[in-house]
Amino acid sequence: MGGGRLSGRRAVVTGAASGLGAAIAARLASEGARVAFADLDLDAAREAAGDGAAFAVDVASWASCEALASAVRQAFGGVDIVVANAGVNHVGDILETDPDEWRRVLDVNLGGVWLTDRAFLPLLIAAGGGAIVNQASVTATAAMRRVAAYSAAKGGVLALTKSIARDFADRNVRANAILPGTVRTPMVERTFAARESGSVDAALAAAAAAYPRGRLGRPEDIAAMAAFLVSDDADWITGAGYAVDGGLTAVVG
Repeated sequence: MGGGRLSGRRAVVTGAASGLGAAIAARLASEGARVAFADLDLDAAREAAGDGAAFAVDVASWASCEALASAVRQAFGGVDIVVANAGVNHVGDILETDPDEWRRVLDVNLGGVWLTDRAFLPLLIAAGGGAIVNQASVTATAAMRRVAAYSAAKGGVLALTKSIARDFADRNVRANAILPGTVRTPMVERTFAARESGSVDAALAAAAAAYPRGRLGRPEDIAAMAAFLVSDDADWITGAGYAVDGGLTAVVG
């Protein structure tokens, strides 16, 4: 931790063991924040954190989120930044998705954001305010094939973010959502493997061709937006959802 626009800030990132979460947590730390890497897989979170702080959390459990908030408060003295990033993938249209799987995806991808924000909001308020970033998806606003439960959850994340922004603006809490396009992470590779026949590399290359920028996203692209949204540079930005998608939604709506 050193100087930077987030110097002195205390942050927690869920799903920080790999993929987008690990990239976001590393970027916040590089800009001076003290970061809690939180994940269901504590060993992987410790590996991602290096010399930083790692914590276990099951974001679908209120007791676990409460325990995380208490542990981070004890370790850091409070929190200024919350990035609710943890999520799971799922492939299937509504006929292919059984009720138990539907509930699981909603419990983690939407319920987990709600519980994370709910657990940490009192700490943000106690700190005099702060910033929340919730991880949504371009599927919140633009349909993709056979991701019905995932899309429904991410649409809910966007709506929840707007509600938090409206309800807590008078307590100096900002809340925004990021809507990533396809970013090559382990979770996305698993999704493509389950959804597509043939080579995952070929399927991802075909997906990249749909993007005006001509490539898939990188975790660092999403991390850069997260770092901006939690910084003072975004002080007048709240209740917004930002597509970081190489121009995809400019094409598909």
